[in-house]
Amino acid sequence: MVFKQKKIRVTATLLIYISSVFLQSLSSLFEARAAEVNIPHVNIITILVDDQIYNELKDDIQRYTTSYIQKEIPESKALVMPLNLQNIDAPDIYRMMENIYFEGLENVNSTLLGLILIGNIPLPVINQEGYVFPSIYPYVDFERQKYVRDEAEQYFVPNGNPDGQAEIRHGIINYDKDIQTYKNFFNKIKTYKQNPSNFI
Repeated sequence: MVFKQKKIRVTATLLIYISSVFLQSLSSLFEARAAEVNIPHVNIITILVDDQIYNELKDDIQRYTTSYIQKEIPESKALVMPLNLQNIDAPDIYRMMENIYFEGLENVNSTLLGLILIGNIPLPVINQEGYVFPSIYPYVDFERQKYVRDEAEQYFVPNGNPDGQAEIRHGIINYDKDIQTYKNFFNKIKTYKQNPSNFI
């Protein structure tokens, strides 16, 4: 009888212990999922701009990124990066964009959605069967890439994947060093944003 009571107590204690461990695990799982749900997501639009023109266009670019890009693209953050073109080349920019695409922003749940080049930003140079040409494509194609960097040739070359697709949207605004033409461009966007129906 005493042995039977002892066995019941041990079994009950064991069941309580197992239940508490299970409930703790379940609670941790729900907390982790709740934390994931509550982490805000940011869509990144990277703006690379020649630092030689950036200072003169800073206000226009600020308005363009906040009043236009971030309003048009939900949950977006325009990441403006002035570049010293004396110290950076196309392979550097390619590695930078690849890193942003795969790693995102530090400590931020983010996805790279787009790239805009402002100014005479160097483009990757592709050598396809002896035909050499510049293209933005390597800056925007990261998975199953159509072109990859060949360090020996110093070109981007076909990767044996003719069906490669750009993963992010992209655009180029290049009036070289003509500040007034840039200002006219950004003012036109401002006017459009104020009353789009005038442009129909």
